Amino acid sequence: MSFLSPEPVISGVPYPVTSAAGDETPGSLDQFVGSTSFTIQMQGLLVVHGCGSFDGKSVRFYEKDHNGTGRDIRVWRITGPAGNDAAGRFLACHEAAW
Repeated sequence: MSFLSPEPVISGVPYPVTSAAGDETPGSLDQFVGSTSFTIQMQGLLVVHGCGSFDGKSVRFYEKDHNGTGRDIRVWRITGPAGNDAAGRFLACHEAAW
């Protein structure tokens, strides 16, 4: 089976989340929990599919290939808008550690 690498991202760089769980404006970290998807703003838009769970005051999100049902690709840390972004956005940061 062949596998195409996903769009490259930079570890440790917070990317603004533009939509989560089908909502254009995320309103709660709950939207990143369970099997779901979100979109981040990079040079363009990147849709991330996978599964998230609460990890303290943030969500640890495991990105999966094949639209959220395959193997793990990356791990993201999702943080809420309070104190993280002057514009009040949710942020997704790729973590190199598994």
